[in-house]
Amino acid sequence: MGENVMHPDPMQPTAVPRRKKKRRLHVLHLVLLSLVVFLGFGYLGFYLAGNFHGPGAFMAFNPLPAILKKEPVNILLLGVDQRGKEPSRADTILVAFVDPSVPQVNLLSIPRDTYVNVPGVGMTKVNHAHAYGGSELTMEAVEALLGVPVDRYVEVNFEGFAKIIDILGGIEIDVDRRMHYPPEGIDLQPGRQVLDGKDALAFVRFRGYPEADIERIEHQHQFLLALADQTLRARNIIRLPELVAELRNNVRTNMDLTEVVSLAQSLKDMPPGNMAARTLPGEPRYIREVSYWVPDTEKLKPVVQQLASPPERQALGQEASK
Repeated sequence: MGENVMHPDPMQPTAVPRRKKKRRLHVLHLVLLSLVVFLGFGYLGFYLAGNFHGPGAFMAFNPLPAILKKEPVNILLLGVDQRGKEPSRADTILVAFVDPSVPQVNLLSIPRDTYVNVPGVGMTKVNHAHAYGGSELTMEAVEALLGVPVDRYVEVNFEGFAKIIDILGGIEIDVDRRMHYPPEGIDLQPGRQVLDGKDALAFVRFRGYPEADIERIEHQHQFLLALADQTLRARNIIRLPELVAELRNNVRTNMDLTEVVSLAQSLKDMPPGNMAARTLPGEPRYIREVSYWVPDTEKLKPVVQQLASPPERQALGQEASK
């Protein structure tokens, strides 16, 4: 069967109209900081367990990383949904173009159904790369797609967070609509409520949005923020050892503790206006009876160039050359 434009399905990506820019920037800004919080907890666990030899060891035996030198760095952010013994697939894929010297963070959202060449596999959906080779292979596929290096990755496993949520006694989330999809056990009513681990994962997994993946990504970000807020509440400090153990099992990264601390320090006072967010340009299409998001390569190149070299960074370069 040949290629044709796909028809919308309530559980599949569809075309995405523009959202209010201010709301998206606010959400994406906060989710990046929440991931830094998660990394901090995870590495605290490594440090306390004696599995990390301290920032001094890293500094002594490795070249100073770009983040510490406040040079631009590109970070792949992955939300992975692994169910039981099924192969893990990246459910949420973002590339953060970070310039700590401004500070500036620009994000590119990559729909999980994006049609890409996965090294050693061939043309397939970008989220399949994780099943074949984890975050490292996903980084390679994204690098080839965007034509820019991706230096670091942060991977969060949503499935494992159910236990964390139950340890915390649930998380408070404002469910903004009826969420009902019996095949996956999703049945949530609208309104502000405390969700246990099972229902929180249902909130994360629901796909029946008019604006498809973009709206789903924002709800996943809302989940991460609520989890970060609940984790940092004073009454949960006594649960820290138990929480650290779970975070260590469900957050993976190739960033060092010194990089995490430096990144958090650089971005903590970043104005919300110093962030831009875009979605990978393309269109939904069926190829051999499989639905994909097919990138528009002509539009993609200027989008990546704009995000990787924003006006603020260009202005700094011009000032330095004077």
